[in-house]
Amino acid sequence: MTRNFFLLGWFTRKLGYVNCFTLVLFAFGVRFILYSVLSNPWSFVPMELFQGVTFGIFYSNMAAYASFISPPGAAATVQGLVGAAFEGFGKTRKI
Repeated sequence: MTRNFFLLGWFTRKLGYVNCFTLVLFAFGVRFILYSVLSNPWSFVPMELFQGVTFGIFYSNMAAYASFISPPGAAATVQGLVGAAFEGFGKTRKI
C-alpha cells in the first residue's frame, strides 16, 4: 500500500485530480461487477490486489485534492472535514 501512495504524484501529474477520481471509481465499479459474476471463490484474490491499488490512489488523491482546493491557511481543516466525511459518515456503527 505504501507504494501506491508513493506513485500518486505521478498519477496526479499525468491525469489530474478529477480524472484520477474518475478512473478509480470506474475501477471500483468494474471490480464490483466482477464480484457479481464470481463462480470460483478463489478468483476473488486477484480482485483484492486490485483493491489495494485503487484504494491507495483514491484515499491519497482525496487528501491531496482537499489541500488543493482549500483556502490559504485552512488545508488541515478541509482535509479533516473530507476525512470525517469519508471515514465518519460513510462507516456503519458496530453494535
